[in-house]
Amino acid sequence: MALRLSVIGALMFWLGGFTFYAAVVIPTAHDVLGSHRQVGFITQAVTYWINLSGAATAALLLIHLLRTSDRQRWLSRGLWATWVLLTAAQLALFCLHPSLDRLLDAQDHDVLDRTGFYHLHRIYLIIATVQWCAAITHVCLMVAAWRQKDRSATADLRPRFACGL
Repeated sequence: MALRLSVIGALMFWLGGFTFYAAVVIPTAHDVLGSHRQVGFITQAVTYWINLSGAATAALLLIHLLRTSDRQRWLSRGLWATWVLLTAAQLALFCLHPSLDRLLDAQDHDVLDRTGFYHLHRIYLIIATVQWCAAITHVCLMVAAWRQKDRSATADLRPRFACGL
């Protein structure tokens, strides 16, 4: 139970923060500041923390995968596949972030190479979206695996009678 709660807490922090930031903070900041560039420099700092929490969550999910077993192969394969995808995406985001940073002048809040930045930023957003989808799919599969395991545990607790009831 403690591992499940830790996994849920990490996922809520990472995916909740990721989703809230993308869906609410960025559009609101654009409205308030009136500048995509200003919001971009805030996002530059925030994505460090989102990526760090994503890496920590991926590590915790790996521990969860190694400590739990699923009786149905499709669940196990799906969990491993989504974990590999979200972890590979996280590694790619870590690798892309410094490349994006080099195209920015943080002191003057200027973009040094707009075309290069735009191209890399689009790739970054696509990878982040794929990662988010993989993580949501992983959560759905994980809950299905937990339900299956809990049903099996409950069935094992039922009294057995000689007449087969």
